[in-house]
Amino acid sequence: MLNLAFFNTWEGQAEGYKEWSTNAYLPYDIVGLSEVNSHPQSFPNNRVVFPNQYESLLASYRDTHRGYFGPSASSSQGIDYGLAFFHRYGCPVYNIQSEVIHGQPGAKWVFPRLISSCNQIPSAWVDLGSAWLLFAHTHCLWRSTGKHDCVERDVQSARIVNHLERRLYEVSTQGKVIHVILGGDFNMTRKSRAFESIRSHPLFGQQGAVVLNDRLEDGLDTRTKLYGEEKETRQADYVLVSGALANYATLHIDRSVPSDHALLSVQLTI
Repeated sequence: MLNLAFFNTWEGQAEGYKEWSTNAYLPYDIVGLSEVNSHPQSFPNNRVVFPNQYESLLASYRDTHRGYFGPSASSSQGIDYGLAFFHRYGCPVYNIQSEVIHGQPGAKWVFPRLISSCNQIPSAWVDLGSAWLLFAHTHCLWRSTGKHDCVERDVQSARIVNHLERRLYEVSTQGKVIHVILGGDFNMTRKSRAFESIRSHPLFGQQGAVVLNDRLEDGLDTRTKLYGEEKETRQADYVLVSGALANYATLHIDRSVPSDHALLSVQLTI
């Protein structure tokens, strides 16, 4: 059994997040986090409520998990923003990579948040014994105008697919089945053209991916009470799995967490 989690930390700005985060991720073998900052010399200014979030998490989980940080952009103060990946010691995780899926490497992060703050897809191989799992998490394009389809999202979706396809062909599977799981804050609605182009891709199997959110009555609501009621939609976060993995995967959505995003966890019984 494997316990996975995907979570947008909302830059750690919610009240109580810092204390909550010191042990909240202990139940999970692999955790994909977005909106994480890293800079050992930063202070609670320059619009950083929880400075050194990544370093703080490394300290909290040094006895149980190994961390990896993929920077997406840097501010003029030298603070890096990006995605973090943690996996439990002993969990057979290999070949962690991050790739740019929007914009360019080394982009500058400015306020208000621009598209350069969410342009990465980290992924890793996990040895399940009888099969391989390609684990990937992402934080897709955010725009102040909303979650409508646009050329930038189309291009980003194509890059996500290209990244996953490239990784599928880079290793010898030693005759094992390959499963794929992709989760995170897509910043898209379930009916978005850009989302469907990922979901329907044959890399997940002949019928495309199974969206685990669809299996829950309220699975498309991935927001918490901290999210503004006036916003146009509460859809944002999803977990997609390959068809062969779907019967072994159970999604849980926790809306009690200190963020404007719910925490999505998946239990794999394979």
